[in-house]
Amino acid sequence: MASMPPGSRTTVDEPSKFAMQDYASVAMRTVDGVRITGFAIFHRASPSDSPANITLLYCHANAGNMGHRLPLASRIKNLAGVNVFMLSYRGYGLSDGTPSEKGLKIDAQTALDWILNHPELGSTKIIVYGQSIGGAVAIDLAARYKGYQILFRDNLKY
Repeated sequence: MASMPPGSRTTVDEPSKFAMQDYASVAMRTVDGVRITGFAIFHRASPSDSPANITLLYCHANAGNMGHRLPLASRIKNLAGVNVFMLSYRGYGLSDGTPSEKGLKIDAQTALDWILNHPELGSTKIIVYGQSIGGAVAIDLAARYKGYQILFRDNLKY
């Protein structure tokens, strides 16, 4: 399932490379025991402020890893004024495991649970964003939780 450019299982860029200093590198354990990773990137009006009241859960496309999507995450954060949580599915980037349809759904649920349990992000409005294969992941997640908004692109073939 995963399409990997050279080095994408050993090298994942950090948000700081793209002038995003207020972030947390996150390691999570899924219900089936797989260790996955993510970035919680915070948008604050000033360093002492609380994060924005909207968090976008970013479900990335097949090729590469979440580090390859950081330039887009930076634009979304800055132009829309939202927090961005970037998920690295099992078998992608520095996450353990092997990708599968079921596994990617579990990974998205794990990321959502992390956001909902975070002391600052848990009360924010959540938008699920998916690109390509991430669109299918986002649609599945949003379908199970009424009231979440969803954005997806490059997902349908005619």
